[in-house]
Amino acid sequence: MRRSLSPLLLCAVLLPAAMTAGSCLEIDGPVLRAAALAQVAQAPDSISADRILTATPDPGNRRWIAPSEMRRWGLVPGADTPAEGICVQRRLPRLASEDAAQAVQAALLARHKMVKLVQIISLQPSVGPAGQLRLSPSGPQLLSQSDGFCSFLWRAALEYDAHRTVPVKLLGRFQLAQAVYVARRDLQAGDVLAKADYESVVKSGCSAQVGVEPPVLEGSILKQPLRSGDTIQPQILQAPPAVLQGETVRVVARVGGVAVGIDTQAERDGRRGEFIFVRNPETGKQVRVLLTGKGEASATSGGK
Repeated sequence: MRRSLSPLLLCAVLLPAAMTAGSCLEIDGPVLRAAALAQVAQAPDSISADRILTATPDPGNRRWIAPSEMRRWGLVPGADTPAEGICVQRRLPRLASEDAAQAVQAALLARHKMVKLVQIISLQPSVGPAGQLRLSPSGPQLLSQSDGFCSFLWRAALEYDAHRTVPVKLLGRFQLAQAVYVARRDLQAGDVLAKADYESVVKSGCSAQVGVEPPVLEGSILKQPLRSGDTIQPQILQAPPAVLQGETVRVVARVGGVAVGIDTQAERDGRRGEFIFVRNPETGKQVRVLLTGKGEASATSGGK
């Protein structure tokens, strides 16, 4: 289970380094080693410089080490070591905005291939334990859009010391381009699209969930009217008929590894993925088929 800093500790992390440093000895990492006290105490040859003496306090806290505690560790306090001892605290370096920018850009690209991070405006807290930044998988929260720039807030966690975390907030801006189809003229509901009715253009926006271009436009039927310049969304299109009533449908029936095809006539209009009845002109029998493409179908059951 991950541990998070308490509000009190988090407030300490947010303070500028100059306010928390004071005269304390700053320690890198989660443990205090003998080498870190070399300026205030001597260690016999039996004690390695890498020997771990104790844990460093939580980020934002201080700990006082008295001369008596140094002696229990086998160290000899120096003559000028204060009677109350020395204080130690964990070093809190500035979080690298360059590392945050790389993480954000990679996460944005995973959502859309035509997105570009413009800048990281703010990173809070600005200092913290050395660790790995993990962005929230829910993605950025869009704040505003202006002149093609999208301002966002992305919540993250700075993970350190075996799954301990500090909450982090990133403010930044990105640009998102999207290739879409737009109407070249006013269109009405029920119109069948032709190549001259639309064109592909690149638009900017801020949607993190960007739709893809409709795979088939020509021959599609509009469900609602459009004005010139409107974006053609996939949900307002009805697929064009794969076959019209009376047209020839090539029906393929497969039995094991053998495929047999016959030409039939459609009993009604149908679209790809729909079931319709076709008639065998030689026998006059009806067969229920599944339309698989333009003038093509697969037999699903015997006729009647």
